[in-house]
Parts: sequence; C-alpha cells; structure tokens
Amino acid sequence: MTHETSSTSLSTKDANNLDSLYQEAEIIRSNFKSLISNNADQTALKTTASKAIEKYKAIITANPQHALAHLQTAKIHQHLSKFERAVRYYTKAIENSVPPNSLPNTDLFIAHFNRVNCIFGQLDKQQRKWEKVKDGIKNDYTKAVTLAGYALSDVLKEDVHSKKNLSALSIYCDLDFMRNFFKNYYSHEAKRAVAQKKYPEALEHINFLKEHFPKSSLGFSMHSHYCEALNDNDSAIKYLQTAIDIEPKNPRLLIQLGKLYENKGPTQYKNADACYDKALGIATPDIASEIWFHRGENMRMMREYEESQAMLTSAIITNDTNYMAYLSRGMVNIELDDHDAAIEDFSSVIALQPHQSSAYFYRGTAYEDLGDTQKAEDDYKKAAIYGNEDAKEKIKKFGGTFPRRKSLSGPPVHHYMFKDRSLNIMPNAQQNNTAKLKIKH
Repeated sequence: MTHETSSTSLSTKDANNLDSLYQEAEIIRSNFKSLISNNADQTALKTTASKAIEKYKAIITANPQHALAHLQTAKIHQHLSKFERAVRYYTKAIENSVPPNSLPNTDLFIAHFNRVNCIFGQLDKQQRKWEKVKDGIKNDYTKAVTLAGYALSDVLKEDVHSKKNLSALSIYCDLDFMRNFFKNYYSHEAKRAVAQKKYPEALEHINFLKEHFPKSSLGFSMHSHYCEALNDNDSAIKYLQTAIDIEPKNPRLLIQLGKLYENKGPTQYKNADACYDKALGIATPDIASEIWFHRGENMRMMREYEESQAMLTSAIITNDTNYMAYLSRGMVNIELDDHDAAIEDFSSVIALQPHQSSAYFYRGTAYEDLGDTQKAEDDYKKAAIYGNEDAKEKIKKFGGTFPRRKSLSGPPVHHYMFKDRSLNIMPNAQQNNTAKLKIKH
C-alpha cells in the first residue's frame, strides 16, 4: 500500500524515519489481524493493538496530517468496538486526505465505508438519536458510492484484466453490500416511522430510497405502505403497481396489492383474487401457504365458502403450522354448518398458539351454536382473559345465556388478529434483517 509522509515541515531524514516507523506499525497491525483470524484471546488482542496504536500515534504526533496513520488507527479501534474513537480517526483521515498526504481512492472509500459502520455501532451501543447522525451517514454513503467508482477506475488503469483483479472484486462486493445494507436499513426505518405515525420522517426515508435506488422496487413499495397508513388506497395501489413493474417476479408485492384491493371493499375482491392467483404462479414453497390463506380469506369475504374451504385446506397442506389458515377455515366451517370441523380447526389454532384469543372466541361461538353453553362460556372467558373485547362484552351482557350469533362473514381474519396489517402473518416467514456493515481493510 502506498502512503505519503512528506510535509513542508518535515526534513528528508524525518520523513524517512516516519516511513520506517510506519512500516513497523504495519507489521504489528498485520499481527493483530492474524490474532483476530485465529480467534486469539482478548488480552493478546488488546496488547498487540496497543503497540500498533502507539506507533501510529507517534507518527501522528510528528505529522498530524498523516492520513494513513489516522486511517489504520481507526480500523484498530473499530475492531475493538471503540466506535467513537474510530469515528474520530476516520474523520481525521478524510479531512487530511489532501496533497501531499492524499489517500488513494480505495482507502478513501474504505474510510467513508467504515465510518458509516462505526456510527451505526454508536447507535446500538449508546442509543444515540438518529437525528444527530442521519445527515453524516447519508453524506458518507453518497461519497462512498462516488469514491468506489473512482477506485474501480484506478484499478482498471492498473490492470486490464480487472475481472480477475481482487481489488476490483472487493470494491464491487463492498459497494453492493453497502447498497443492500442501506436499502434494508432505510426500509426498516420507514416502517418504524409509519408505525409510530411519524409520517414526515417516514417520507424522508422513503424519498432517500427512491432517489438512491431508482431501479429497486423497495422505495415504491414503502411509499405504498405509507399511503395505506394514511388511508389513501388509490395512491397506495399506484405506487405498488410501479414497484411490480420494476420487480414483476416478486410474489410478496402481489400479495400486498391484493390486500390493498381488499381495503377498497367488496367491489374489488375479484381484483384481489386475481393478484393472489398471479402470486401463486410465481411463488416459492416458503410463501405458497400464505398466498393460499389470502385467497381463501378473500373467498370467505365473498361468501364463496366452499371455494374458500378448499383454498384454506391447500394453505394448511402446504404448511401445517399456518394457524391463520386453521382459524379462517374454522369460521368457514361454521358458515357451512360443520361445527365439529370448526371446533377441530379452532383447537388446532390453540395447540399452535395457546394465547390466541380469537380461537377461543370462535370455538365458543361454535359450541354456542351446538347448544353447549357451558363449553361456550368457558371459551368466552378464556378469550376475555387474553384480551378479546367481544368476549368480554358477551360475558358482561349475557352471563351464561348466549343469543344466536349473526353470520361470521366480514372483515379478513387478520383484522381480528393485528392492528397493523403490514405485519407478516406467517410464523416462519423470512424478515429483512439489517446486518451490520463489515470492517473493510
């Protein structure tokens, strides 16, 4: 790695001494990295780290503008999870990257890349407020993307066989990693802000996604979620259709579109079913059960009970832990006057989710229809214990005598289950995790 030690205030002898000192520091830092690779104990790590930092500090004392010494010191502090110190040294490295101490584009990219990670580390460790760091993080991201382009250009000049060049491959991988991280992180932050009804903040995150990732469906799908929270279903559908145009093979976008059509009421249930049907055509096995559930629920709302029953059965066959499908099929079975089957379905829900109040409530409804008021009362009481307000009202109003219930046709099951319909209903569904950025050497 090339580095500059020259300065107008340093003689040739002093510069040579700093070069020698820098080489010594690099040898120690190399030993430190080897200890990390070999999972050495913390005592050995800290001892070696201290020796390397001492060397780099001596260089910085002699030449405060030595950008590479600041950069390497920052990396060591980052490895030790001393994020505040690391941010300070990365900042110094970036500020001092001017002639004659300019960092190569690759190293400058690393400084911005790693500084982002350290700021997130501070957020986790010290619970610092997002507002204090968001502008710095966005600035580092923007500069890192630009610098990655410069760094790749430098590599191309040095090696025409760049596809085989490890430096180029490393930059490509890091840039892709960073982009994915930011997409996931800002998506997570937008969802959080919407859930907390911090709509201006949510829109800020969404606009960042759409600006920096215009070829990704994520910004548009999040904008759809934002509009849905504001009860603007027409705009939500428009943004989601744009997301689907960008990523037509994503079944989850079609599921989300189906839900939006359901929100618009009975006149749009057929459009919702068309979305679910299309999603099934491109679904992977891990989400097929979820789609069958939504189709079955949609049919239940259309009072097409036999079709609904068949679709919900497909959901259960595909994934026998899909308790939502059991719950919905139980409600359909009541409508089909198959109360024994309904009770069996609600009991399956309880076996999978013992604290699921809706299962106790609807099983109580099935017992009530069969005239077994004692079992009905027992289930209503259990449902009330787990927070079911309808069960509380029944107990309060009627005691042990329950009137004949009305049809169970109505809003989707997930209305009873979740206040936030954006939640993924499947118990084994994959979530978008925001993995920590790695330290780049």
